[in-house]
Amino acid sequence: KYAAEGIHCQDCHMPEGRHLFKGIHDHDMVREAFSAEAALASTEGNRISATLKITNTGAGHRFPTYVTPQVNLVIWQENAAGEEIEGTLMRDAVARKISPNVSTEYFDTRLMPDESYTLAYDQERHPDSVALQAAVEVWPDEGYTIFYRLRIKNGAKQHPNTLPIIQEALDHSLASRFTAWEERIEL
Repeated sequence: KYAAEGIHCQDCHMPEGRHLFKGIHDHDMVREAFSAEAALASTEGNRISATLKITNTGAGHRFPTYVTPQVNLVIWQENAAGEEIEGTLMRDAVARKISPNVSTEYFDTRLMPDESYTLAYDQERHPDSVALQAAVEVWPDEGYTIFYRLRIKNGAKQHPNTLPIIQEALDHSLASRFTAWEERIEL
């Protein structure tokens, strides 16, 4: 639909003709690519039901675009101090997951324009729970993170001189993660 409306790749990724090629690592661009909505469905008895829905409202292609990034929908319960209560977190991925040797596709939940994905949260309410926290996490380099972890696990003995370089790359890929959206729902 974007092409039919005269919106081209360069309009977003190269604003004003500048060679920025903004993408998944650009926090502002990612925030413009989707909308999110969290809703409490029920707190009956000792259970909590809620949803977190994201919709591709700003990317003219699949969101996220390719196999490297992963976007997570996350909900957890918090105590009065605002701390996550262990065992209450639910996470689901919007991504395209393939095997490290790219021979097998495990799943593809990426969103086409205007398409939505919903995480349904249904957990026992912890006695210390006072709120739900919903978030959309962006892991821009998740495909690389998986690859680096496998290299460290499987190749460190074979190539010990490269281990520090691969560890540095792994650390860099983990440091690229960010929260693009969040909302707290009081219970």
